[in-house]
Amino acid sequence: MSIAKAIPAERGSMRGRRVPGATFADAFWNRVKKTGDDGCWLWQGARTKTGYGMVYADGKRYYAHRVSHQMEHGTIGDSVSVLHHCDNPPCVRPDHLFAGTQADNVRDMVRKSRGKNQSFGKTHCKHGHVFDLANTRIDRSGYRVCIICSRLKQERQRRAKGIIPRDQYQPLRKGFCVRGHPLSENNLRILKRVRSGHTTIEHICRECVRIRNRKTKPSQRDQMGIRP
Repeated sequence: MSIAKAIPAERGSMRGRRVPGATFADAFWNRVKKTGDDGCWLWQGARTKTGYGMVYADGKRYYAHRVSHQMEHGTIGDSVSVLHHCDNPPCVRPDHLFAGTQADNVRDMVRKSRGKNQSFGKTHCKHGHVFDLANTRIDRSGYRVCIICSRLKQERQRRAKGIIPRDQYQPLRKGFCVRGHPLSENNLRILKRVRSGHTTIEHICRECVRIRNRKTKPSQRDQMGIRP
């Protein structure tokens, strides 16, 4: 979740009790608890399960630390992450925050050995692939994912479904379907679709349709009048 445009201090409203004449910035900082000279400024409003503060403004939801960084430094893009020097999720103190890319976020997590389990500090996955910047991504739950293992899993699933692996399918793309059936005149159905003013052409393999129909449950086949 990110902010595409800056929220000016002179307009905008936050959900909750409103004070007449108060600006968005006033309402925001009234929900912050400042601790010490160099301590964190903790968000006192709504938080996520992982502890990050949430701001509800003008019918939309934003991360509080992103709003704080944006009010201090201006607009940031959707692809830019806002990271914590202090590693404290509810902290919204501007000098404890810095902007970076997802790669910077991964480097910061690895350098600080941060994670949700004891395996986060490992340098290789369980299959021996190294966790480097080119082979690591972070999923929605905050866990590291080995990209090589993820691709191998996808290929196993494709083979289980009878789909030709991607590295072998490319040279056959013009004359065969993904399962290797020839797209001959008797086995090819061309379907023209018009959606939202755009026309798309779909090439459908009739043999694939027959295989899919044969896997339909018998009760459904009887209702549809399809013979085995």
